[in-house]
Parts: sequence; C-alpha cells; structure tokens
Amino acid sequence: MFGRIVEGVQAMRRAGFRHSAPAGGRGFGPSTIHHPPSARKGFTLIELLVVIGIIAILAGLLLPVLAAAGAHARMTTCTSNIKDIVRAVKLYYDDYGVYPDGLYGVSVNGGPLEKRLAGTKIQNEEEFTCPNAPASSKRNNTVRIPVNPGSGSSQAMNMRGQTLGYPERSTYDMQYHSPKNPTGNEEMRYALKWTGPNVGGPADYASQLYRKDAPPDTVITWCMYHADYDGAGNVTGGKAIVGFLGGNIKKVDARIMAQWGPTQPWQIKP
Repeated sequence: MFGRIVEGVQAMRRAGFRHSAPAGGRGFGPSTIHHPPSARKGFTLIELLVVIGIIAILAGLLLPVLAAAGAHARMTTCTSNIKDIVRAVKLYYDDYGVYPDGLYGVSVNGGPLEKRLAGTKIQNEEEFTCPNAPASSKRNNTVRIPVNPGSGSSQAMNMRGQTLGYPERSTYDMQYHSPKNPTGNEEMRYALKWTGPNVGGPADYASQLYRKDAPPDTVITWCMYHADYDGAGNVTGGKAIVGFLGGNIKKVDARIMAQWGPTQPWQIKP
C-alpha cells in the first residue's frame, strides 16, 4: 500500500504537480497542490499590431531597394544585348563586306519580314528587345515604318532607296518613344544612312554605316527604355544606353538622346 502511494506522488511530480507542506511542519496537516500555469493561447491585440507595424516599416525600407536592384539588373541585361548586337554587326560585315540593313529583320518595300541577324549571328531573339520594353510589343511582328521625329517623314531606307519597315516588337531597330504610349511614336534606332540624299556631299556625316570605312565612333543603336518620363511622355531624366561600332557601350543622359534637333542622337560620341 505504501509503495503505491509513493508511486502516485512520483507520478504527480513528473506531471508537474508540486506538494507543499505547511509552514514549520514536516508533512503533517493541510497541504497545497500547485497546478502548472495554463499555457497562453496566442498574441494579444497590441502585440499583433506591433508586429504588423514592424513588418510595414521593413517593407517600406526594402521595397525601394528591391526596385532599384531590379532596374539595375534590367539595365545590365540591355547593355549586354547591345554589346552582342554590336559584335554581330561586325561579324556580318566580315562575312558580306557590308553592314546589315536591319538588326532583327526588315520588310523591304512593304514585303514580308526578312530576318537579318536573328537566327544567324544571334540565336536568342530575346536579345533584340530591351527587358524594359512594353510586354505588348515584345512578340508582335506587325510591320511598321518608323518616322523621323525631326522631319515627320520616313527615313528608313536601304542603299537602293527602298523603304524599310520593322516588326512592331520594339527591337533595337525601332523602339517606341515612350513606354507610356506603346502603340505609337515609333523611332528608328538603327540605320545605315541617317542623312538622306546627302550621300557623299558636304553636308553628309562621316560616322554612318553605309560607309565601308565607318569610324569606331559610329552609333549602332541605342535604347531609351531606361529613361524617366512625365505623364505626357516627355523625357525628364534617366539614362540611354548607346552602342558604338568600336565596341564601346555608353550610358548617356536620356534627355540628350531625346533631342532631335540640330544635333541628332545618332551623332553622340563615345
């Protein structure tokens, strides 16, 4: 009998119950059994609000950093794309003795789209489009003829005087002036000849690809999708990425490249 009592007391101790003898006593008289405190069931409302507030503060600090990191990554990809395109243009010249009349591909006098560097010198067609380009224009092969913002007329022509059109997929051949207006205001980014009929004349510009001795500072293409725009689509800052025949890739103030005036964007120097 005594053994069973001892076993019961030990079982109670293992379960968390504690036996206290009366003050000054040795186990005789009334005693108290202490039960373990009940476990808390969850956070209080105040504690929950504090946690939510801390999370909101951390999110406010991290989101701008993550956005800046994403923008930097996209600019790095665009720079790499242009570098590969410059390299491919030079390889094309080595093979054919002339520079291509388009980068991704062209339509000649309204005909079907004919690929140039795409699928030959550059296998990955994603490299012909800036990652910042509008999603709606990344896979659209509808042909458009770009307009010179300085004159309002087309200047996309090959050396035989034939009009060139480009796929409406915002390649480095042709991009839209503003990402806020993805269906209009297309602008050329690549051309063999920018100066129209002034071929070889005193007003002709030396750094153009129609020349077999085109200098290294000749602009191949540039990207405006890293520029900052206001609500009306005007450039207010940011960077344009410019690729030169010599292999240099330069980040230029986008406001300079947006000025189609006496100094054209394709006349920028490395």
